[in-house]
Amino acid sequence: MEEITKRRMVASFPTVLLAFVACAGSVWAFYPGFMSFDASLGLWLARHGEGFGMTPQIVTLVWRLLLPLDPSSGAPLFVLGNVFFWLSLCIFALTLFRVWYARLLFLVFCGLLSPCVLTLAHVWSDAMLTGALSLACALMLLSATGRGKGWAVLALPFLVFAGLVRFNAFPALLPIICYWWYVMLEGTLKSWRLPARCAVLLVAALVFLAGIFAVNKALEKRFVTIPMSAWAVVALWDLAAISLATNEMRVPSFALYPSTTLKELREHFREDSNTPIYAVVYDRGYPQPYTSAQLKEINRGLLAAMMEHPEAYLEHRWRLTRYLFGRYKHEKSMTFYAGIRPYADNPPRALPENPLRDKALGFYQEAVKTWWSAPIVSVAVSLLLLPLLWRQRHREQGKVAFMLVLSGLLYVAPLCLVAPSAELRYFSWLFFTTSVGVAMLFSAITLKTPVDRS
Repeated sequence: MEEITKRRMVASFPTVLLAFVACAGSVWAFYPGFMSFDASLGLWLARHGEGFGMTPQIVTLVWRLLLPLDPSSGAPLFVLGNVFFWLSLCIFALTLFRVWYARLLFLVFCGLLSPCVLTLAHVWSDAMLTGALSLACALMLLSATGRGKGWAVLALPFLVFAGLVRFNAFPALLPIICYWWYVMLEGTLKSWRLPARCAVLLVAALVFLAGIFAVNKALEKRFVTIPMSAWAVVALWDLAAISLATNEMRVPSFALYPSTTLKELREHFREDSNTPIYAVVYDRGYPQPYTSAQLKEINRGLLAAMMEHPEAYLEHRWRLTRYLFGRYKHEKSMTFYAGIRPYADNPPRALPENPLRDKALGFYQEAVKTWWSAPIVSVAVSLLLLPLLWRQRHREQGKVAFMLVLSGLLYVAPLCLVAPSAELRYFSWLFFTTSVGVAMLFSAITLKTPVDRS
């Protein structure tokens, strides 16, 4: 037994080494993590004990807890996201493949060549979501492949964190939590028919998500000091687009700076991003909280505008969808923010000189302009994977891969209607699930891996 254990450790060494080097290299290249306006606002909230309605409260609380480690940047969150991501890939590689070169190819294909690396270079909630969810799924794979249910229990806090860190993560979490319940209740449900099992798992997952929703609402009630609606910024942008298409101001007067005209709104409107209109909306860029009555008026106004001018609304949303899912080779897109944006009284912090960072940014900046990084390609590949993985559902990696790919598709499906801008970071989870799904299908079909359970 000791000899077998020793051989396994030796065989695992190259994989663990590459994962460690890749993680350390990413942290070193991009340290202390890029910070756009959103991240800089998050640092300010953590430093001042404030809670902003449009920022996940769990992120602010964790940031506040880690603030003593670095009070001038988001370095602790940045490092954690990278550690979670590369640890999850290492677990997947070691679990799915026996031979060392297959494991290394997996790490290169799903890690080093993935656009996720660019997202993980930032202190963004998208990076935290990708890191937490990927590690949760890796731990669930360990549990599903006969290594004990304790690994699935260990995945639980990461699943809860993912649900709290992103407002729109629930569709992606649904199949993952269904599978979590499947792992936990497999012995109980084994004799049940498939429809009954699916119904029980779905109900259990919905109850789980309802619990996360309740926790999120409790955190907002307890910690939000600057109430704002995340949906309002999207709805007002849609109203601005319809206003410009119809030459009729549809944005409510209370959301506009006094005397704002259509001409001024047009000067600050961008078809790929909602942030430029902040100059004439929200009182010259300083968000003011809306009352419940005002939020209802915004929603009623958008619904009425959509009913009266469906062509203008659909044209606006279709235009954004093309930017979102196409190749990110044009100026109307955002792939990264290579810097630390100042905000209010945050301590000044500049990125250190780093030749590795410059070379890495050059490589990934060119890579994201290719079809390899176009979200529509990942969507197409994922749609092709689903029926193929369904046929492999008798194997554990087939089940896990099907759950992952479905999760990635569900995560990006609502973007056509709710995305506020064309940004590559919205697709990090899709990039992860697609690449890992391809590798797991290859593992299930062509390799005799030690993943099946007896």
